Amino acid sequence: MKFKLLALDTEDDSNGHVQIINFFDGEKHYTFTGPDMRLEAWTFLKELPPCQVWACNLEYDLINLFGDWLGSMVTLQYTKGGLIRGSFRDRAGITFYDSLRHWPIGVKGMGDIIGLQKKEVNGNFNDIDYCQTDTEIVWRFVSTMIDRYEDLKLKCKATLPAMTLQLLERFYKIPRNSIPADLQDFFRGGYYGGRVEIFRLGEIEGQINYYDINSLYPSVMKNGLYPDLDTFYETEKPNFEKEGIAEVEIEYPRDHYITAVPVRTDTEIIYPYGRLAGKWCYPEIRQALSDGARLIRVKRAIEFSKTCKPFSGYVDYCYAARLEAKNRADKLDDVFWKLFLNSCYGKFGMGGELSLIYNNRDLKIKSKASYVNVIWAAYVTSYGRLRLLKELRSVEPYYCDTDSVFTSDELPEGKDLGEIKLEGRFRKCQFIGNKIYTLTDNKNNVKEKAKGINKNVAGDFIRTGKAVFKKPMRFREARKSIAGIANKWYTVTKENRKSYCKRRILKDGSTEPWNIKDFKI
Repeated sequence: MKFKLLALDTEDDSNGHVQIINFFDGEKHYTFTGPDMRLEAWTFLKELPPCQVWACNLEYDLINLFGDWLGSMVTLQYTKGGLIRGSFRDRAGITFYDSLRHWPIGVKGMGDIIGLQKKEVNGNFNDIDYCQTDTEIVWRFVSTMIDRYEDLKLKCKATLPAMTLQLLERFYKIPRNSIPADLQDFFRGGYYGGRVEIFRLGEIEGQINYYDINSLYPSVMKNGLYPDLDTFYETEKPNFEKEGIAEVEIEYPRDHYITAVPVRTDTEIIYPYGRLAGKWCYPEIRQALSDGARLIRVKRAIEFSKTCKPFSGYVDYCYAARLEAKNRADKLDDVFWKLFLNSCYGKFGMGGELSLIYNNRDLKIKSKASYVNVIWAAYVTSYGRLRLLKELRSVEPYYCDTDSVFTSDELPEGKDLGEIKLEGRFRKCQFIGNKIYTLTDNKNNVKEKAKGINKNVAGDFIRTGKAVFKKPMRFREARKSIAGIANKWYTVTKENRKSYCKRRILKDGSTEPWNIKDFKI
């Protein structure tokens, strides 16, 4: 390793008062406690050579380390997803990174992978041994992963997607500044996420199969044709056998139980029929026309005269490396290459502003990344939805989410990229809302899922529509609050006030697509 690497972990009393600050450099722990612990920790940092300091959930530990002085002593860089990096202003070259921005794995998960067990807290967060063990787990996991970056000759960046771009450029020269900003904005209207729908609400009994499409997005990255960015032009008469994005109106027929194109409304993304208006990638327009849709009007179309396969070599390389890791039962490499496979495409759709806290002032910087083109990211998710559509139309589905299908029907399985994999069988399921459901297996083990809800109270949320739990106040939230204290844990109540509306619910609990003119929610 060419630079000094430290891990940081802290413990507090859940009321915003830090109890322990600990650093680990691979050999020795530097532990600070007592009334002057912060000052002692800052002095320690100021005497260090340039280094990287890693933490799992960085913002939380930085709040404990710097307290009310965080915004003054550290330059903080945020994206929509949260804090990605910090720079210590009192010592040039000391940079703070969040392991979760590279590997979305908690400390326990890291420990399980590297064979170092996280200790039980037993309600005592003033336990130095507990804190030191957590710090060591983070250091050993991050150190091993960074060794892999260095083996690949990749320069460490703030996020994993930024790392993947460096590797992608070994296989395909990424065009820079190819798509003007106004066209990026136009393409963004045709960029949708994964498809999440309920086809049967309520409790279902019998054998329910949970299938997953193996590495869905990497499979369509490898096999799909993508627009050659240097060959775009605007046309009033699009040729949908080429590639591009168009803003059109179509009349989509009622014939299909599972329709093809997403439509943005004020509240939801739905898949309706009727007279639809939207921006879509050409592959989904082709599917709509194949389903019997009639083209009414072309408002605007950006088309490309050539195609390319920018991701093919990258996916082949990463997937082969992952298979090798699986064959030798190397959990760490398996995770490493899985994340590389799935973290690349989104960088091309990145947009919006970066937020900075510099010298205790909030600043906004317009993102102008030269590699952003939006259309490649839009195409990846478009191809992914069409791949899922194929499976949905081959069975009687109960529920779907991006790359997964729940059904009582059997699907042919395979182990290759893009093939179907059986993830589990259940004797009872209940689908309540988008990413809200319960699964009961044959041993009566119950899995309760409610996105955005603490897993310990997900069952309460599903059964009663209400969950009460504690969460810490974030740093920027506390800055805007008169009485708020960063890292103090407050009681939060979440209520499910929204009934399922992405499809029209029938009396027997089954659902059907909306006629767009009837959707008024």
